[in-house]
Amino acid sequence: MSRPSSAHPVPSPPSTKSVLPAGALEITEELAPLLLTLQVPASTRAAHEARHQVKAQVGAWNIPFAKEAMGDLLLCLMEVVTNAVLHAGTDSTVTLWWTGDRLRVEVVDGNCRRPQPRAATVGDPSGRGLALVEELASRWGCERLSGEGKKVWFELDQAC
Repeated sequence: MSRPSSAHPVPSPPSTKSVLPAGALEITEELAPLLLTLQVPASTRAAHEARHQVKAQVGAWNIPFAKEAMGDLLLCLMEVVTNAVLHAGTDSTVTLWWTGDRLRVEVVDGNCRRPQPRAATVGDPSGRGLALVEELASRWGCERLSGEGKKVWFELDQAC
């Protein structure tokens, strides 16, 4: 996050960083705007661990989401993180931004292949995730990064 230059240095917002045992989530939190970054390992538990951390952080920030909106947030998060684990096969970074009226979630992984929504049939065990994100999020998208990888993001407005 870049800050405007001035004659007087602007102090960085307070941040906390916790480094957990190998394979666990690494968490960084900054204030103004509210920002949380999770380093998520490519593991079968990744989506559940990210879900737990994001739910706790949204509660700590007192984001005024209705119960249904919280469910939408957590479902979209689980889908995007699961896609990163299954299709990219790399560790990922989850960033959560609260601006006061919008919550943005970004998941960065090491695979540059864009996710493609598809129509799953009744018997398909998977293939519904991006359709759910498209339906539940206010906006969503994917951006290729300059190096390897991509950023899949979605946003939920406070009114959701």
